[in-house]
Amino acid sequence: MAPVAAHVPPEVTATRQSGTFSCGGSTPPGCPAAGVDVLHLAGDAAVATLDPGGTGACPPAGTAQPDGGPASPLAAPGASACAGVAHVELLRGTPVALIADSVASRSLTQGCSGTAGLGSIGALEVGGTHVIGGNHPLLASSTPPPNTVVVLPQGAQGAAVALTVVLDEQLPDPAGPGLAVNAIHLWTGPALGPALQEDVIVGHSHSAATCSLEVRHQALPLDTEVAYAEVDAGRHGVAAAVAGGTAPECFGGDRRGGGCHEPVATLVARDRGQLGITANYSDYTHALGAVIVDHRRATPDDAHTTSLCVGDPAPGHPTPVRLARGTDTAACRTAVSGERLVSGFHVDIDGVEDAGRRGAFWWSVRPFERTARTLVGLRSDGSLVLAVASAPPGRHGGLTLPEAAAWLTDHGARDGIALDGGDQADMVLSGGRHPVPLERGAPQVQVALVVGVPAPSPAPAGAGGVGDGVTILAATAPRRQLRRPGRRPR
Repeated sequence: MAPVAAHVPPEVTATRQSGTFSCGGSTPPGCPAAGVDVLHLAGDAAVATLDPGGTGACPPAGTAQPDGGPASPLAAPGASACAGVAHVELLRGTPVALIADSVASRSLTQGCSGTAGLGSIGALEVGGTHVIGGNHPLLASSTPPPNTVVVLPQGAQGAAVALTVVLDEQLPDPAGPGLAVNAIHLWTGPALGPALQEDVIVGHSHSAATCSLEVRHQALPLDTEVAYAEVDAGRHGVAAAVAGGTAPECFGGDRRGGGCHEPVATLVARDRGQLGITANYSDYTHALGAVIVDHRRATPDDAHTTSLCVGDPAPGHPTPVRLARGTDTAACRTAVSGERLVSGFHVDIDGVEDAGRRGAFWWSVRPFERTARTLVGLRSDGSLVLAVASAPPGRHGGLTLPEAAAWLTDHGARDGIALDGGDQADMVLSGGRHPVPLERGAPQVQVALVVGVPAPSPAPAGAGGVGDGVTILAATAPRRQLRRPGRRPR
């Protein structure tokens, strides 16, 4: 089965174009669906794409963007679907006759963070009433707000309702990021009696992404909120991402770290990950502690730090993950480092004696003040819990280090570390959404820990592996361009 499909009566295609189709009117061919009197579809009437390098714009019916905006690339996992109808006439000779021009819908699922939709109609007449276009239309705009409801006759209620029309109907998927957009959805009401029961959709598009990582939210006292994800390193690739690559000048030199600072969102996008968090503490010149990228060392070990080391998968064995002092590039495909908070299920905080002593290793981490914290916990089963605890700007919140250690153990961590916190603490989902509030906007970092990247294949013992990744893309578009008769969906 193709991962994406676009359906336009009477043709079905999984490519970018639907082809041109016209029916009805005074010349053959006749329209294939009962009640469809005239249907004109222009080329590119239905488009669906999962191509991360594509436009993500999906302009229907050979027109420009339905919202007039510029094209934007899709972020994986992401999907874009559009439908366009040049002209349609339905149910002529009945009280529900519908005539519409330039009908378009767009559904966009960008990463795991959310959806966007748009429905537009150039002209719409229903039951002899000009809803859009024509003389004295009910609505002035061809791009009405989402879920605009028009009841005919105007002001009718209950048994007096003949028609209900929803324009730019947007229906979020109940289980995950996805959105159905119906440019026009019409159904009949009690006033027309049981003999005339119609339910029609014109301009349907749907997109969705299947995200295998879930970010949960936990509210704590004093305005503190913790966003966290549980990660199986065997199913979700884990990688250290560094600004500027592993070049030595990016981790030393001037007070700007060689100029190698980027937002976490940039590093997530570059590694095609699903989620990223701020990693090693930085003094704006050096990343403190070991950083290893694809078995290549970017920075040396430091005895003050504890490192997360993720090895290569091997057939029949879980991906090796450990939190310990010291790293080995042969054993660690990826490594980032931080301040130890938990060992053996017990609170075990490094550097408490350094607090406030300028020049000491952990002098600025404020162990007993509530501030934003970036946390990594390792459970006994080898899974990870990644968390950012923060508070809205200007509010008193966050966690002390003892509270952060307790949070980790409460969530099953056998061992745990704190990565860079304060105004550097950040969590970003693919597509650029920050599920946690930020003290001073998106920070610039030297190192991020990125998960949900294309994972290496299991390799023979002693060998590194590269290859297939996590399958996270799925979309359909449009499933039905026209629908009748039927029941109104609830």
